Formats: sequence, structure tokens, C-alpha cells
Amino acid sequence: MSRVWRCLGDVLGVLVVLDEIVANHPMLAKHWSTFFNAISVSEHNPNQFDAANDNRLKPLMDMITQIDLRIMSGSVFRKCCRQNFGSELSNDKTFLSDKFKKTITEMLNRWDKLASNDMPDRHRLLIIVSLTILYHQLTPSIDKKLIKSLCATHRRIVAFHLIGDILWTPSEFLFTNIADSKKIIDQKTIDGIAHAKTELLEKQAGALAKDAESMQCAVAEWKAELKSLVDSADAQKDIPVSTKCTCVLKGARIADKISRLVKCVLNGYLSEDRSLPKSCAHSIFRLLELMNSVSLTFNFYWPIVLEWCHHGMAHWSASVLQILEGLRHQIPAQESKNSELLSALKTAEHSLCHCPTRLRLVICVMALEVANYQKLFRSSDVTDVDDFLNRLDSISNIGLVLSRVTDTSFLYWHRSLFHVYFEMIFEEDRPVENISLFLRSLNGTANLFKSARHCSPSALGSVFQTDMFSQFREMVLERLCNEIENDLRLSYHSHQDVSAENLEKIFIPPKRGSNRLFNLLQLPEFRIGEKIINVKAYVTSQLETTFYNLSAVALHDCETYTKMRILAKSKYQIQLWDTRLPSLSVDQGLDVLSIMRNIHVFVTNYNYDLNEQLFVEKSSKSRTLNVLQVQQVINSIKTHGVGILNSSVHFAYQFLKKKLQVFSQFLFDDQIKSILVKEVKFYRDLVTSDETTNAYPVKRAENVNNIIKKFGQAADGKTFLDKFRELITEIGNTVGFIRLFRAGVVESCAYPAAYLPQKPINDSDSGIFGQCFKESFSSKNEQGKHVIQAAQTLDSLCECTSNSFNMTDDYVEMLVGVFAAEFRNYEKFSHLRNFFIIVPPLTINFVEHIFSCRSRLGKRGNQEIDFTFVDDGFSMGAAYLLKLLNQNYFFDSLNWFESVLNKYEMELEKATEDQRSAHRQKDDSYKQSLTLSMNRIEEIKTEFQSLEDTLSSATIFFSSTYKNVEDKQDTEESFLEDF
Repeated sequence: MSRVWRCLGDVLGVLVVLDEIVANHPMLAKHWSTFFNAISVSEHNPNQFDAANDNRLKPLMDMITQIDLRIMSGSVFRKCCRQNFGSELSNDKTFLSDKFKKTITEMLNRWDKLASNDMPDRHRLLIIVSLTILYHQLTPSIDKKLIKSLCATHRRIVAFHLIGDILWTPSEFLFTNIADSKKIIDQKTIDGIAHAKTELLEKQAGALAKDAESMQCAVAEWKAELKSLVDSADAQKDIPVSTKCTCVLKGARIADKISRLVKCVLNGYLSEDRSLPKSCAHSIFRLLELMNSVSLTFNFYWPIVLEWCHHGMAHWSASVLQILEGLRHQIPAQESKNSELLSALKTAEHSLCHCPTRLRLVICVMALEVANYQKLFRSSDVTDVDDFLNRLDSISNIGLVLSRVTDTSFLYWHRSLFHVYFEMIFEEDRPVENISLFLRSLNGTANLFKSARHCSPSALGSVFQTDMFSQFREMVLERLCNEIENDLRLSYHSHQDVSAENLEKIFIPPKRGSNRLFNLLQLPEFRIGEKIINVKAYVTSQLETTFYNLSAVALHDCETYTKMRILAKSKYQIQLWDTRLPSLSVDQGLDVLSIMRNIHVFVTNYNYDLNEQLFVEKSSKSRTLNVLQVQQVINSIKTHGVGILNSSVHFAYQFLKKKLQVFSQFLFDDQIKSILVKEVKFYRDLVTSDETTNAYPVKRAENVNNIIKKFGQAADGKTFLDKFRELITEIGNTVGFIRLFRAGVVESCAYPAAYLPQKPINDSDSGIFGQCFKESFSSKNEQGKHVIQAAQTLDSLCECTSNSFNMTDDYVEMLVGVFAAEFRNYEKFSHLRNFFIIVPPLTINFVEHIFSCRSRLGKRGNQEIDFTFVDDGFSMGAAYLLKLLNQNYFFDSLNWFESVLNKYEMELEKATEDQRSAHRQKDDSYKQSLTLSMNRIEEIKTEFQSLEDTLSSATIFFSSTYKNVEDKQDTEESFLEDF
């Protein structure tokens, strides 16, 4: 019965742990030194810190000084052992040799015997070493035999995990604290200890895989045995209580072995600052899974385990009482010397008659130590009682024992293991059950945070939770989402021609996708601190978000994601909700608000169709071209309101203002102006001549075009005339946009206008509804006033809607009038009067451009190709500028299109005659060449006719609609006289 000595050893072991913590963490000592110095300065200079009248500073300094001397010096154990215990204890050789030394020897022999058949008990060895050092501090001589026996323990265990990340070597600690003890041991043994410590890590790492396999077999065997006992108990079979409790303790012992092995290996690599090999990491992961498996098994059978432990406590308490009762009857009560012995036995029996708490067990042990002080009990009885009391101690605290042996809080010091495990989840085909068991370790660190004193436990736990979740999300969840999405896309492409309705029929019964991905989705919920992680719910949420966002930006792909949702349900049992987004609905299209804000980009990248009144995108990297129609304008008005019309006109005005400034600068250029003045003089002479036809010659226009080409090219290879044509086109597109917007406003008001009263609203009275309700309600009544006010509001709304159809409120007319007054001031802008004469060269340039664009439509070899097949923005811009500058009369007098058509008619006639001549001469190659030339002339002629039609339509649009802008042709006829 050495339990009292073990308690003393436990106390000394706590002091050893404190010394090792201080010795192995220099940062702790450094911070303590800083704190100690700061308090010392405060004590010597209290006025500097406003603590002159504070009486708490001196007691605090005294307390800190005591802590520094006793604990932070790292020698609390040594000072405890070397203190003065009095001469009585030092001179009591009987106690020291017969009791103390004999107890240590017995404990060491018992430890060595158990260690030969089982894993060595590290805590018991710590107790033995601590007691040995205390013993040698009390005796003047060194017990060589005891020292040699202790040093021989390195064959069983050379070093072990003490606490935190500290590895403790018993032999080295013994040599440090017992003077001259190293001289007793031969050099071979000392070298053997050093060699064993050096090879400890490699030896443990090498045997780790084998240990993991043996532990796996042991855990499986224990679980089968436990299940068998539970099934037998359910079948009401008579099974001894000791067998059940022994099975419970066996599970705890297996978990303890695994925990000690893992801690020793991890801290060994940490102390040597070495990285853990991948092979060892695999075995560590498997051992941690086994340890959590033991914990989970105990949780599952916990009510039955508690019942068995309760019966076991009663059984072993009765066994101890039976032995004590037999001992008590053997002692004669008549002798006075036996009274203390009987009293101690009765005290032990009384403590066991109740529930065996820790305090009662300590009382029992103390009483038995007193009773057996003279060694009167038989050794067999002593062994049995000691064994029963050990079992009682373990069974009565089974909850604490299991929480200690299955505690994974030590992984907080090895957090990089989680990073490695998360990477291996996809690399290896680990069963989902094993992954779930390992992830339970993430929540095991919560017990460690509860003991934090330097900061809030919740704050420390929150930091760990955030760090671990971010790693798990990045390395597992996000990767799982990406791989499932990719697999669904590949599966979709293999069933691309199948409709969504038929796709559901194909996958009945469901077909599983990648087994690995499917298994990972089946991971049960687990905790990281206060956060509960559900893998399947997270993946479902992420896929729903991804599908919704991708569908929102490309509504034409809605069916694609519908099929992918069906595949997800079939292959992975993931229920993804429909996005409920419209698929190719009539409300889909461009947003006018976005166009308004980027009108400079819109007029450059879109072509205007005057007849259909729509805009078509020039080029696109996708398979479709965007189109802006009246319906898109109506949809934008429904979304944003009619108020965006004013904003759009304002943006258009600002844009036109900049473009007209560039327009003026081009015509003001000396080179351009000299050419145009020359052409105007020619035109004057042509008009005043007596010739019957005064059409402007095509050759003159072509000559102007060629002369401007010689001025050079821009950075993109275009001539200045090309740039000027594009400028006019952008101006025309802007005016066309406002025209389209105006049509959209009118049409958006057409539906509510059908419900407006046909009777015109008289501005002099209160309106139709207001007047009606005035006649029906009295204005003196409060309720009548509100009714009349509401009716008048309705009248104002009706009037506002009716005014939307008033063509006098036309914004295109405003864009003409606002610039006309300024640009027709020819004293300031005299160079603008030459614009009409540059229109013919511009038309030639435009026809060449549109002909070239249409010829490239079927040759899409380049992603950036221009898909222009209509560009009425030029016609709209030319007509707008002619109207703005009041030059329609002069341009019409050029008879330009008549001249063009005559030219090409003559060329066709000549080509026809040449073709006949070639036919007579049987020159087939020349005939074929003429045929191609005639086709090209016909196409160019057609383009000019189309341009004439669109330009005429645009001219009529401005001249017939906008009569408020006064024409001053009479005053402008004197323009030619200036030349």
C-alpha cells in the first residue's frame, strides 16, 4: 500500500512540470522579466505613475518577488527537496531505509514488471524519479543500486511527453538533481542513454505504421467485445460485473496508449524542429481516428457504461470490505496495542460503505496505511486490496479518465497537421467514416481554451475557429464545389441534345457521379468551436449562388443550368432550387439607362436602321448581337420611369455639343477649307452657266476624296475623310437614339391612354373628374375636400399623359433649334457654309465603307470582325446637319444622286457593249472579267440608290416635322455671290 507515497510523488511531479515549463519556454521568462522590471520601476518611482498614495503597490511587489524566487527561477522542485525537514526526519534511518527506500524500490519493481508486458506508465515513472531525488536529499549517501535501477529504465522508455510540447528524459533529470550520480553509472550506460534518446524518434517513426495496425486491431477487437457484452446483457445472460468493468477499462487503456504514442512522436519532431514525414503523418491520422473512434463508442454506450461502473464500484467495494472484515476478526480486540489498528480498519470500512468518492478513497487509503504501518497484513491481501482500490479509483472517475485519455487538445500545438490532412482528403480515398472521426479532433481543443488566462477563452477559441474554418473552406469545401460543378458541366455536354423533361426520365433510377465526390457530400455535421459545418448544405448553397449569378448575366443559358440541377439531384442527391429567372423573355434586352451613361460608346459600337428604327451591335465576341428596339426602351421606362427621357436628352445634348465642335474644327482646317472653296466656286460657275444639266460631276467628288486621302492617315489606318464620316455617323446615331426614345415614350403611354376620357380637359375649370366631384360633394365637408383633391390629382395625371402625345414637345426638334441659332451665324461660322459641297465625297466614302463591310460578312475568320450590314446613322447625321445649317436647298441643287446614277448607267452601257464585242471575238476571259465588273457596278449603283432613299427619308423626316425652325433660303441665295 504505497498510495500515500504516490500522492507525495504527485505533488513533487507538479513541481517538476512547473520547472520544465519555465526551462523550455525562454519567451515566458523574458516576458516575466519585463513585467518584473516594470513593477520594480513603479515601486521605486511611484510619483511617475500616479501611485504615490496607492498602498497596494508594495504587497504586489512582495508577491511578485516571491513568485520570481520560487517559480520563475525554474528551481521550485530543487528548493522543495533541499529545504530543511528537521533533524528528526534526517536521523530516522529506520523510516528512510525501511519505509521510504523500500517503498521506492517496490514501486520501481512493480513498474518494471508492468512495463515488460504493457506500455510503460510515464506518470508512475515521474513519481518514482521525484521520490528518489527527495530521498537522496534526505540521506547523505547515494544508493548506487537504486540509481542504477532507475537508469536502466531507459530500456523501457528513454523519454516521454510531459505536458504541452515538452519531452522529458528521466535519466537526464536524475543526473541533474542528484550530485555525483553520473559517476556511479558506467560510460557505456550513459552512451546507451544518449544513443537511445537520439534514435528514439527514428525508432518510433519507423514502428509507427506497425503500431497503427496493431492499435487498429486492438480497437476493433475491443469494440467487438464491448458489443458482445452489451448484446449479452440485453439477452439477460449472467456475465460477471468484473468482466464488464474490465472491458471498459481496457478501452480507456487503449485510448491512453494511442494518445501517449501520438504525443511522443509529435513532440519529438517539434523539439528537434524537424518536419513530420508524410508516411508518419498517415499513421498519426489513423491513430487519431482510432482514438476518436474509442471516444465515440463510449459516447454511444455511455448509459450502459455508467450502469456497469456503478455495479463495479459496489462489487469491488464489497470485495475490499470482505478482506478488511477478515483482517479485523483476526486481530484480538483485548490487547490495547491493537486499538489503533482496529480503529483504522473501521475507518477504512466506513469510508467504503458509501459511494466511493475521491475523498472517501483517500481516507480509506490513509487509514489502511496506518493500519499496515507495522506490516502485519499478508502480502497477498495487500496486493488484492491495492488492486481493488486502483480499480475503484478508475471506475468511480471513469468520466474524467475517458476525457483525459481521449483529449485531443494537444493538437492545438500541431495545427499544421490539419492543413496536411485537408490536402490529403482529395488525394487519398479515405472512408467518410474515418474523415468524420478525424474532424472530431477540431472540437477537442475547446478544453484547452477554457484554461486560458492571458486572454478571453472565447476570443482564443474564435481565432482558432476562424483559422480552421478558412483552411477547411479553401482546401475542401471550395475545391469540392468546383469539382462537382465541373463534373456537372461535363455531364451536361454529354446530354446537351436532351431536353430537361426527358433528362429527368433518363436518370431514373438515380446514377451516382464520382464516388469520391459523392462520399464527401455524405460527411455528417461536425463542429469547429461554436460553428457547425454541414458540407452538403454548404455545397448546395454555393452551387445555387453560382448558378443564379451565371444565369442572371446570361439568361439564354437558363436551360443549361436547369439540366445541371437535374444532374446534381441524380448524381449527388443535391436538391438545387430553381433560380426563377426569366429565360429569353420579351423583357430581356439592353438597358437604356446604361446606354445613356455611356452614349459615347453606344453610338460608336452600334449601327442605326432608319426604316426599322432599331440599333444593331457592330461586333461581338459571343454568338449573338445585341439589338436595341422600341420594346427595350419601353421596358427601361417601366423599370426606371419616364424621367430618364430628360436625362437622356441632356446626355445627348452634351455629346452633340462636343461632336459639333469637332465637326466645326474639321471644316475650319485650311487645307479642307481651300478644297471646299474651290469646289463651291466650281459649283457657282456650273449653276450660272447656260448648260442644260448642272449636276455636280462624280469625278470632282472622287478627286476631293483622293486629295484628302493624300493628307495622311490616323493611327488606325483610316483617312481623315473616314474619320469625318464616322463623326457624322455618330451624330446621326445620337439623333436616332433620341428619336427611338421618343417613340418608346409614346408607345409606353399608349396603353394607359386608352382609358383616358375623350372629352378635352378645360384648363379654366377643375378638370373632368374634379368638376364632377365638385358637383357631387360639398367643399365645406372635410371628406369632400379630400375627394375633390384626389379627383383633381387624377385630372393632372390624365393631362400629363395626354401631353406625352403632343408632338410640339419633341426633343429632336429641340436638338435642331438649340444649335441652329448659333451655327447659322455665318459671320462667326462662315466655314460651315461649305458643308453641303463635301457631302458628295462623303457619300462615295460611305458607299465604299458599307460595300466593304457587307462583302466581309460571310468571312468570319477574325473575332473582331465588323458585322455592319446597315448604317443609316450617316444618312441621319447628314440630314440633321443639312437641316441644322439650312443647306438642303444647296445640296438638292447639286443633283448629286442623278449625276451618280448617270455615271454608273453609262459605265454599264459601256460594259455591255464591251461584253458583246468580247462575245463576238470569243474572248471568254475578258468576257468573264466584264461580267464581274458589271456585277460590282450594279452593286455600287444599288448602294447609292439605297443611300439616296435613306437620305431622302431622313431629309423628309426633318423638313416635314420640324417647321418651327424657320428656313431662310431667300437670304442664303446671296451666298454664292460672295464667291
